[in-house]
Amino acid sequence: MSQQHQELIDRYAYLSITTGKYVYSIDDSRFTNHSSVNDNIDVMIVPGEPETVGVANRDIEEGEEMLVNYRDFDKQDENSTEAYLDS
Repeated sequence: MSQQHQELIDRYAYLSITTGKYVYSIDDSRFTNHSSVNDNIDVMIVPGEPETVGVANRDIEEGEEMLVNYRDFDKQDENSTEAYLDS
């Protein structure tokens, strides 16, 4: 794999806890940010789907940031001690 492709994966993909494969989101989920405290998106398993999906856990207001706990779906973040993952 070229260095350019590897950098793209490192920056924009995540390693799935479910399948152990890298997932590169091409829909609007790439705009979802992290919060383990105020998350408004839950990570759920859907029968028949190979990957988890994000489902709003309440109505999200217009202009409100979409927040999900990265530790719920990203293998690299699952046990990470990065400080931002505690917010």
